[in-house]
Amino acid sequence: MILGVVGIASGIATAILSANGVFKGHVWIGWSLYGIAAIFLAWAATDAWLKTRRAGALTIRLTPSTGPSPSQLVKVENLGEEQALRADCTVLNRRNDQNPLHRSTFGMEWAASEKRIATLPRGSSCNLVVAKASEIKGRPTEARRPPEEDMNLMQIWGLSGQGEQGEEKESSRWYYGDKLPEYDLKITVTGENQKPHVECFTLKAGRASALEMFAIPCP
Repeated sequence: MILGVVGIASGIATAILSANGVFKGHVWIGWSLYGIAAIFLAWAATDAWLKTRRAGALTIRLTPSTGPSPSQLVKVENLGEEQALRADCTVLNRRNDQNPLHRSTFGMEWAASEKRIATLPRGSSCNLVVAKASEIKGRPTEARRPPEEDMNLMQIWGLSGQGEQGEEKESSRWYYGDKLPEYDLKITVTGENQKPHVECFTLKAGRASALEMFAIPCP
């Protein structure tokens, strides 16, 4: 279409200039118009390529924390251009817990001053809070008691409705010797004008550490 418009304009210029006997000027104008069209086409192609690139998947890496800690975190590392990132968690499944499963999706809390959004330049990272573990003491701490009198608590963590602070979304309680509860979670990280990054994990109460988390295929 662009070349057609250029051709019409060139034809008009040819008629006008030929009538005045200025053929060289016509050639110069014709080539100039084709040059403008070529520049415009190159710009349009570059713009389309940039939009396609921006629409690609986020280039990030998710790494669950390890070691003894009352909190389970996931490190989010940005390997691409600077992004303002949000994250959501979906509870897919629960095992070794008699409570009914609420298949819910909720915003995740960033371990930073801004809880809802983390702006990460290339190469930087920030942690998401996935869960917390604690003990509910059966008797006062100064008394000698067997460990089976203590109840263990695991809380799946997420943002409150206002998005200003974290709160419990799901929880499991168990005693010493019980089967350890497990959850399957889907974490979705969303950026600006790009496809979300999705990964799935199993979170469970650990024996070497309070909580353990590892990647699994998404259903």
